[in-house]
Amino acid sequence: MRTWPVLTLVLLCGCSSELTPPRPGLPQEVRLVRLFDGAGVERTGHVFLFQNDNLQLEVRMYAGEGFQITSVPGGSEVAFRFDPSTIATSAPIVSEPMRRRVTTTGTFGTEGNLWVTVLFLADSSRKEFGPFNCRVH
Repeated sequence: MRTWPVLTLVLLCGCSSELTPPRPGLPQEVRLVRLFDGAGVERTGHVFLFQNDNLQLEVRMYAGEGFQITSVPGGSEVAFRFDPSTIATSAPIVSEPMRRRVTTTGTFGTEGNLWVTVLFLADSSRKEFGPFNCRVH
C-alpha cells in the first residue's frame, strides 16, 4: 500500500511538461531541446540514421520548468553539427527555421553525435545542445 503515494508522485512529476501548455518564451529561458522526426516521434534519446536516406528533424525548445517554448522574440533557427562529420549532413528547410533535413553519409554501424545550435535572431546569441547519440542502421 505504501507504493501508491510514491507511484502517484512519480507519475505526476514525470508528466509536468505535459501539464503546462506550450507558450512563447525568452532566449534565456531555453534550457534544453528535444528532437522529433517528421512524424512527430521523439528522437532525442537516439537518432536513427539509415544508409542513403533523408530524415527531417524538428528541434523543440523547453524551459527548465519543463514547458515547451514555441517561439522567442525576434525568432530562432537551428544548425546541426555531426561528429564525426562523415556520419551525416544537414540542410535547412525553407520556411521551417526549427527543422533540418538530415542526409546520412556514413556507412552501416557508424556511430557519432549530433550537436544542435539554436541561434536567437534578435541579438545573434547562440546556445549549443548535445551530444545526441546517432547511429547508422
